[in-house]
Amino acid sequence: MLIIISTLVFFGLLVAGLDVGFAMILAAMIGMLMHGGIDLVMAPLTVVSGVDSAALITVPLFVLAGEIMNRGGVTRRLIEWSTAMVGHLRGSLSQVALMTNGAKDDPPLRSGLPISDLVCGLYGALGVTAALLGRERNGGAEKVDVSLTNSMVSLLAYTASHYFATGEVLPKTGNDHPIASPYGLFKTRDGQIAIAPSDNTFFGRLMDALGLPEAKSNPEFADNFRRVKHRALLQQLVEGKLRERDSADWIERLNAAGVPCGPIYDLGGVFSDPQIEAQQMAIDVPTPGHGTVRMVGFPIKLRDRACHVRRPPPRLGEHTAELVGSDPSR
Repeated sequence: MLIIISTLVFFGLLVAGLDVGFAMILAAMIGMLMHGGIDLVMAPLTVVSGVDSAALITVPLFVLAGEIMNRGGVTRRLIEWSTAMVGHLRGSLSQVALMTNGAKDDPPLRSGLPISDLVCGLYGALGVTAALLGRERNGGAEKVDVSLTNSMVSLLAYTASHYFATGEVLPKTGNDHPIASPYGLFKTRDGQIAIAPSDNTFFGRLMDALGLPEAKSNPEFADNFRRVKHRALLQQLVEGKLRERDSADWIERLNAAGVPCGPIYDLGGVFSDPQIEAQQMAIDVPTPGHGTVRMVGFPIKLRDRACHVRRPPPRLGEHTAELVGSDPSR
């Protein structure tokens, strides 16, 4: 009966225009819901190879499909994978739906990197660390629950604060900061640079370095609120001066004047930057079968214990038997 229900739902979803893979996932889930084979509760965490439940992470996104009743290991893996897939799609769509990227009249624009995936992993690690610390202090296990969507919402920062305070959505401002001006990317004679004068002090330093001291006494630029209001005029003044010199010249001059400023890099520029090299943000890891593989380094630097890679990434299926034993249904 379960197979019949799932098959009918699958073809119905195909007719409705869904992608084949997505339709297959939903059909399996809906079929088991209708057949009574899935309980919509979070399953209790279990011990795997000596790792206690305080150190395990669950990532429920679309449905809390955890406890499968009398369906065996294959069904369990299908539903766990389905849940993760639907959650991934929902989290990725969140990046588009937030509509914070791009210029004012642009359509929704996704971020260049999968921010939801990356930050969710960081929150998962932070949650596990907190759970382990809690165990040391108070004893007992903890369930760590992290989701792609929640992780994205947590990064809304000042855009959410502005919305809560005013009920208004900040307009998209492209490469300009939505609540500060002048702040963002600016054109020079040979490219662009990033400038971040975040308050009146830095604004004054910027105007002096640009040879525009009179702008400091202009009532239209008296504070950040007015500078944002007159952003277009201020941008025109700043870029008018910046176009007189090359990027490297301005970066040196503005940093010397105490104005936060930096270059716009591609990946080659990033990993050849002296600061990035000094921080060892590119490391070489010996990897069996692949020689030495270059990877991104550790962003967290400990004073007394240097971070290092103890072992290379595992090969496909390398630890399967160690984790689940010889039973293929697990």
